[in-house]
Amino acid sequence: AAAAAAAAAAAAEELSREEQRALQREREERQASDGAPLCSNLAARGPEVLARDELTAVSFGKGKSAETELKRALKSIKAEDWEDKHEGLNQLRRLVAFHTDAFHPRLHAICLLVVKESSNLRSQVARNAIMALGDMYHFLGRAMDTDLDLSVTALLKRSADTNQFLQSVVEDALNDMAAHASCTRSVVALAANAQHKSVNVRKAAARFLAQVVQADAARLADAKELERVLPALAMLSSDASSEVRYSARSALTALRDACGAGELDRLVGKACNEAQGKRVREAFDAINKKGLGRKPTDAPSARARNRAKSSGAPTAAKSGGREDDGGGGGGGVEVNGKKVS
Repeated sequence: AAAAAAAAAAAAEELSREEQRALQREREERQASDGAPLCSNLAARGPEVLARDELTAVSFGKGKSAETELKRALKSIKAEDWEDKHEGLNQLRRLVAFHTDAFHPRLHAICLLVVKESSNLRSQVARNAIMALGDMYHFLGRAMDTDLDLSVTALLKRSADTNQFLQSVVEDALNDMAAHASCTRSVVALAANAQHKSVNVRKAAARFLAQVVQADAARLADAKELERVLPALAMLSSDASSEVRYSARSALTALRDACGAGELDRLVGKACNEAQGKRVREAFDAINKKGLGRKPTDAPSARARNRAKSSGAPTAAKSGGREDDGGGGGGGVEVNGKKVS
């Protein structure tokens, strides 16, 4: 009886979701005739958060096309009302899943707009924008390389956010980037954040840097971009965070295995200054003596926890990082020292 009740509840839930999708399609068809914003009646049911496998093909009205629907979606994203923005991002995600050709002529402008919304102070909008970036990496692949510095920096900045929902979608989007963007452009974009003041940003940058390097070490060993990545790995290998050090040393080990110790020494000597080269040597000395070991997890000391408890301040475990983490709010993204709002 319990199993039958559960099955009936699941069927009812699925029917309800299918009805919502049908109503959404009807609304879009009615609004298409006059070019109205894509905002639905979200006040009654809240914003619709779509997983990638829930994205459905867009129904075009008479005389409409993917290009005209994309223009409408972008217009909604630029609107002042957050509900318009949210639904415009949903429409953009549907279009990129089924009509990638419409994106290529204006991809740079679209990236700028979506990156801007990823730092929106309204968390629902920011989350949907981050999910849109993940979809763009997934469906557009290496076409996203041109703006990878901008989009990766924006995502890493949001990785320092204490909102767990945002942290989760940032992780998913960066996984899409690592899987579908070119490895050479990916490592350069990640390495550019090696000296970020937020420890959580450095953790994410180092972790995904190691992920990409380990997956494509042989290809990267012969790439000219390696000269820009090695100094970053040198810095990260001696970071105050044990998680950052572990990730950096994992990447260095993968590169040594791919190109040989002698060749890596030559590349380090060419790309790194004396202090950076010393850090790489010290990292390999530690690896040779103890191995990489288990992946560590940074945690606040007992003294830090007691001090935070007595002062009423959140500990790193609760806040997602150090008190000076400096990371995840709105206000734009900095790339190579320049702020993009």
